[in-house]
Amino acid sequence: MALDLLEKEWEKESSSAQIMDRLEHGISVSVIERIASYLDISLNELMGYLRISRSTWHRRKKTGKLDFNLSDKAFQLSKLLEYAESVFGEKEKVRLWLKTPSVVFENHKPIEFVGSLSGMNVINEELIRIEHGVYI
Repeated sequence: MALDLLEKEWEKESSSAQIMDRLEHGISVSVIERIASYLDISLNELMGYLRISRSTWHRRKKTGKLDFNLSDKAFQLSKLLEYAESVFGEKEKVRLWLKTPSVVFENHKPIEFVGSLSGMNVINEELIRIEHGVYI
């Protein structure tokens, strides 16, 4: 199930080498805007969760491309959201789950963990547990 958060060119990217090459060249800043829209949060709120400063965002916005690290975060987050939607079945449930504090996340909202790849891995692990009916 594709959410169309990434550019259409990603549909033909299949190998790990091709993906890394695209990340090296930078993906469009519009991906961040589409993710904010999907999550139904402001761009500023998403930038806070992703730990993107205003000055960095303005520089990236001028070039139209994210640097490698931000491209990687955006790519990983888009894949995480795609997986979350496959687990929950609809984006409204994904939004609610991400924005609701949880004991599993020590009463933090899961979305607060998207600022690092390690945090996204923690979210992914919880989604796997939910998908398989393993609750802590």
